[in-house]
Amino acid sequence: MSREYRSPFSQRYGSPQMRRLWSERARRLAWRKVWLAVAQAQNAAGLVSAEELQDLRQHAQQINLQRALEIERQIHHDLMAELRAFAEQCPVGG
Repeated sequence: MSREYRSPFSQRYGSPQMRRLWSERARRLAWRKVWLAVAQAQNAAGLVSAEELQDLRQHAQQINLQRALEIERQIHHDLMAELRAFAEQCPVGG
């Protein structure tokens, strides 16, 4: 799968910057930013340890699109597949 969003219109009218903005990678990074913010709030509430939070931070930028797509083929849900792929990457915080 490409790192950029592709459609007949995006290739014709979309700039490379816009295609990157709407890419699978960018979408998944945005989800991870939300999950990291939730983990930070949970850390402040004593529900997530500092070690778990640090583990999530260390892996937040490491998108494994192939693994997420493999999980998605099994469960038919893109967001949950990305969440599971992220959890697999984080041995402490996942």
